[in-house]
Amino acid sequence: MPASERPPPGPQDGLPTDRLAEIEARLSALSSSLRSLEQRLSALEAPGAPRPAATPRATSQVPPPAPPEQAGGLAAFAPSVIMPLAGRTLLTLAGAFVLRWLTDSGMVPPGLGVGLGVVYALGLLGLADRDGARNRVASATTHGLAAALIGFPLLLESTIRFQILAPWVGALLVAVLAAAALAVAARRGLRGLGWVVVVTALLSCIGLMVGDGQIAPPVLALLALGLVTSWLGYVADWRGPRWPVAAVLDLGVVLLALRSAFVAGPEGPGLALLVVVLLLATALASVAARTLVMGRPVVPFEIAQVGGALLAGLGSAAFITTRSGQWLVPFGAAVLALGLASYAVAFAWLRRRQASRANFHLYAGIGQVLLVAGSALAVPLGAAAAAWAVLGLVAAGLARRQGSRTLALQALLFATAASAGAGLLGASGRALLGSAAQPWPPLAPVALLAFAGAVGSAWLTAAAPLRDGWRERLPQAAGLALATFAAIGLASLGVATLLGPPGPEAGVGTIATGRTAVLAGAAVLAAWLGARPAWRELGWLAWPLLALGGLKLLLDDLPPGRPATLIVSFACYGGALILVPRLRTARQATAGHSSRVG
Repeated sequence: MPASERPPPGPQDGLPTDRLAEIEARLSALSSSLRSLEQRLSALEAPGAPRPAATPRATSQVPPPAPPEQAGGLAAFAPSVIMPLAGRTLLTLAGAFVLRWLTDSGMVPPGLGVGLGVVYALGLLGLADRDGARNRVASATTHGLAAALIGFPLLLESTIRFQILAPWVGALLVAVLAAAALAVAARRGLRGLGWVVVVTALLSCIGLMVGDGQIAPPVLALLALGLVTSWLGYVADWRGPRWPVAAVLDLGVVLLALRSAFVAGPEGPGLALLVVVLLLATALASVAARTLVMGRPVVPFEIAQVGGALLAGLGSAAFITTRSGQWLVPFGAAVLALGLASYAVAFAWLRRRQASRANFHLYAGIGQVLLVAGSALAVPLGAAAAAWAVLGLVAAGLARRQGSRTLALQALLFATAASAGAGLLGASGRALLGSAAQPWPPLAPVALLAFAGAVGSAWLTAAAPLRDGWRERLPQAAGLALATFAAIGLASLGVATLLGPPGPEAGVGTIATGRTAVLAGAAVLAAWLGARPAWRELGWLAWPLLALGGLKLLLDDLPPGRPATLIVSFACYGGALILVPRLRTARQATAGHSSRVG
């Protein structure tokens, strides 16, 4: 068949049509790539043409390992790090001894040598701050340690041994150096350095007290250090260093008060009282800033700090003012004003506007302590005891009206203070257990008012707050114990007066029998009244009263007793032993029946 007459190629003659089209498209793309490659080669071969940057190789994204000083954990304190740092610290100390040698040899004036040493220590603190910013914990700590080992002994020796610095200047520089070092430690999170600074500063202040003979300057330095460590606890959550500082500060204030009274010198009662005022002001201001300004609840340190400051400060102030006879009324009036302000904060502010009950209890307790201490200093003790008895009745009445356990506890404390201040507790103890062979001093009329206050407070608070658990029942039990003890003492005093009176000519055995009868009757009465819900805590006292009666029978009745007196003593005490268990068992059976019915 001629070629012109052949049909077009098809699947039966070779490759299919779509396959041929695909091959042609690939050939076209390949020729385009070759033309593009030729153009690029021509451009590269042209003179002055820029060469393309080499393609970077793929690199690992893992950062290089940190130096040992910047590594966390124990790696920062590895021997390969610590040993060079120890060597550097020794060289630093050698530089300090060079300054010491230059000063001792007279080449540098003593004042200039001390100044250079302080600047040297501050420079080391600057290096510690720099290393701390670079996360070189070990290096920063060693720099700070070197600064403490150079600065504090330098100031101590310059003040005590060489007397280059006045005591006030030395204490001031100790406080400044400690504050600067603690600022660096807090800024860079160097808690180990902070502990080193606190310990060395405390030792320096104690050394200044012992070696220099003046206590006020280092106590004021401790006061500043206490403020710094307290705020480090609030801001940086460093809670440990403030405890030893507060303890040494309170002890220093007590020593200053004793020195001002017994040692003649520049630290007189006026200066000691000023330091006491500063201690109380800083303690109360620090707690007020945390609770009122920052709105935080109190922690155990604040309670311990305020308690220690009140104990050391008010005790020292009472000692100073009563011994010197000066500033008694003004200081007492100021303390009274602070007590009233604390009460106002507790009841008018915290009770209504803050949910934290701990803050309320703290300020109420501070107010009562200041009120009692201020009135004891500002007015005579008898008048103060009468005022405390009235305040106890007022607090008990408010507790009954408002159902407040806090006010019930305050009533108990006021009644206790009134009984102690009026001499009621001492007279009751003497009338109950004292020797009748010696005359007893007369009872002050204010003691009867204190007794009325104790009994009235116990009666008013008997139905005041709900007393469901034993913790809620303890204050009422204590109040009833106070009233019972006072009542037994007054009754024993009356019986001894009728049978005696006490003195060399008194019948000791007869008076002992009368007091045993009073004690046995009190135990039976306590067991009987304890069956009532309002006086159930009084039943607790029946057993201790029986135990006290048995001890008294052996020690007080038997030795001087005669058959006639011992018959009465044994009969009274034996009757109490029979009646008290029966009354207590009947009370428990009644309570169990009431609970089953309920």
